[in-house]
Order: sequence, then structure tokens, then C-alpha cells
Amino acid sequence: MWPLMLQTSINTSLQTTFCLLILLLFTVGCDERQLDVDVSHIEIDVRIERWDSAWFAMTPVSFRQLDQQWRAEHAQFYKHYVEDILALGSIDDSNLFNQIRRFANDPTMAEVHETVQQSFSDSKPLEVELTEAWKHFSYYFPNKNIPSHIAIESGFNAPLALTPNTVGIPLEMYLGGNTPYYDYPVSYTHLTLPTICSV
Repeated sequence: MWPLMLQTSINTSLQTTFCLLILLLFTVGCDERQLDVDVSHIEIDVRIERWDSAWFAMTPVSFRQLDQQWRAEHAQFYKHYVEDILALGSIDDSNLFNQIRRFANDPTMAEVHETVQQSFSDSKPLEVELTEAWKHFSYYFPNKNIPSHIAIESGFNAPLALTPNTVGIPLEMYLGGNTPYYDYPVSYTHLTLPTICSV
């Protein structure tokens, strides 16, 4: 057993040393001029889908339409958002619309949503910044795909929501340092966990 522990310790030490060496090489090799490249020829136009707005305005009719659309266009992200980030249950649950309404009608989440809508009423500035960032990414990694972008509200459960083809941006996490919601812990899943009673 002792040789195994020694081997693990050596492997961990080598990994740490290797990572620090790479970090040092990148730090020494960093040059701000590397961002001063011409990316005007790269055609990328980031658009942010506003699920946050649709989520809070959802009706039974719009739910049926959006549910089908999101399953078709963003199946993996939709499942991740509903089941893992918001913890509303399965996307196949016949009660999903009621769970969404429960989230959207939660007084804290409704208040946060209003603040998000005021702060991010226009997505264009963020789209411009993301477009420029992805152009630089594409310049250095031309064979990599650019993900789609979706604005969401996560109930303060995630700073970012990622799947292989989608970046979810929980807007409530980026309201700025003076936002009162950051002064105390808020988590939608914490607010709505059912009470379990033993008999």
C-alpha cells in the first residue's frame, strides 16, 4: 500500500509541477499585442436568445409552442436548464408548466426578474462584446464551432450554464456589485424544496 501512496504522491507532484510550468510559460509569453489582430474578415454575429423574458411571460399556449421549439433547437441545453440548474423535475413531466409558473411566481424570483429586465433591456451591447470575443477566439481556433447564446435566469443557482453547443448566461448573476441580492444567499431550489415529513 505504501508504494501506491508514494506513486500517487509523485504523480500529483509531477502534475502540479507540470501545470505550474505551463502557467509560467503562458504568463511569460503573454503579450497584449496578441489581441491586436485584424478580425474584421471573420464573419460571426452573436445573437442572444432571451429565454429569461419568455420564461416569465409563459402561458399554457406559449409553453406548448416553446417547449416544442426548445426541444427541437436546444434539447440538451433545455434539459440541463430545467433539470439540473432549476431542479424543476424532468422536462418530460406533465406538470412542467406548473413548475415553471411556480418558479416565475416566486416573489423573490419575480422581483429579481424585474431587476434583470431593467438592467438588460437591450441585449445588443452584450452581443457586440461577445461577437468581438468570439472573433478573436475563431482567429486562433478557426476550426472550432461557436456556440449559441441564451439569456436565462437561474435562481442564483449557476454563474454559467454550459452544454457542448450552448452558453447559457444567467443574467441575475451579472447585475453588478451594488445589487442587494448578493448580500444574502438566495437559491430558488433552496426556497422551494418540499418539506419531507416522516410518519
